[in-house]
Amino acid sequence: MLVLNEPICPDQVANVSRDCMTAYIECEIMKKMKTTSSDQKLSATWKDIYLVRENIVISARL
Repeated sequence: MLVLNEPICPDQVANVSRDCMTAYIECEIMKKMKTTSSDQKLSATWKDIYLVRENIVISARL
């Protein structure tokens, strides 16, 4: 069980929320890359996709 010992800081909540949204979008981009590579009969591993995302900035538009 989670027990709060002090008031919640709204700034920290906003930061965690933003980080979660960023992680979700990143996962969606990587999932789209994996699906597209499979559809095109390319053998990209999750590690390959991670390395591309680490080194190349692309749009978040899916």
